[in-house]
Amino acid sequence: MRYLVRARVKDGCRGALVQAIERGTLGEGSVAEGEYLRNMNEARVCADQTVRWVEVCYCPTPLQEERPYWRRILSWSRCRTRMTGANAET
Repeated sequence: MRYLVRARVKDGCRGALVQAIERGTLGEGSVAEGEYLRNMNEARVCADQTVRWVEVCYCPTPLQEERPYWRRILSWSRCRTRMTGANAET
């Protein structure tokens, strides 16, 4: 399932997050380290200073494995199913 995720970088975490993305070390040692890095490379910072990206997850609960990792550096705002085809979000 694909999810459209919106979050805000926690105070004091922006520099370390940017550095980990630039160095390619984001999520290092995690089972999903490549996915985390890909997500942040494709993420967009919006005018309201939220970060938005599409995350692929097959957990029974949306982003069940990913949330503990992201919660260390992000304040979750929203996670919703991103539909495809005729039901696609605009």
